[in-house]
Amino acid sequence: LRLHVRTCLTRSGLLRRILSGSFRICRVAGSRLLAVRSSSRGALDFSAKFSHSFGNRSVMSQLPRLAIGTIQPGTDPQAILWALMEAFRRTGIQVQSFLSRSHFPGSLGTAAVTGTNVRHLDSWLMSPEICRDLFERGASVADLALVEGRFASAAGLGSCGGQLEPLCRWLDLPRLIVVDSSKLTACSLPTRPRFGDGLLLDRVANPRHLASLTTELELLWGIPVIGSLMELSDLRRKLNRLPAGNRVPGELRLALADQFVTSCRLER
Repeated sequence: LRLHVRTCLTRSGLLRRILSGSFRICRVAGSRLLAVRSSSRGALDFSAKFSHSFGNRSVMSQLPRLAIGTIQPGTDPQAILWALMEAFRRTGIQVQSFLSRSHFPGSLGTAAVTGTNVRHLDSWLMSPEICRDLFERGASVADLALVEGRFASAAGLGSCGGQLEPLCRWLDLPRLIVVDSSKLTACSLPTRPRFGDGLLLDRVANPRHLASLTTELELLWGIPVIGSLMELSDLRRKLNRLPAGNRVPGELRLALADQFVTSCRLER
């Protein structure tokens, strides 16, 4: 792949432009840039430039990557993550998913969407050097690497095992935060995340609810909302009934992505 680095200061251009099929290079976080562009022949060109270096590991600095996690305890972000990955897949972007803790996933939805097995990182079991090496090896064969997990506020005090925050520092990952909209009230918003580059709103009641939350969170937190998924109660019930370890049926993944893509094209 040819590598390009340009600057675009459109706050929420990443998903809108990718999902619309018009690929551009978009600002993700400060001086960290994620470049996504399509040539006239349909080939994808990616580049990433990050504010921190890892010695002479030039390959690491060129790997497009994101961290995606929740900040609310008891929140399951899988539905919106599968929808996001399916939307990327439709545009020809090969995603490699990493879990931020070594454990067996409850279902094989991610593998069904990406066509690749989930890989594991763990800040408790692995040193920074080992995590970087494993991440580089796994991410080098994909167009985009996504590290899934829970941020500290969702993991709870005294939680054991690997944490997402150390991986964000070690791998210099821009951070997308999944917010369960069904748990929000006008007088009880979660504590503003210390770090965050974009918000994904899950379980949104309706378009009016989406508009209200987008305005409120962007104003109070200063973090752009770049995607959302509606409540879709019937669809989520079908997902919850799947036996552990089973692949998520294609029609359910497609239904999630259909709604997700539509919401990401809303004019704001």
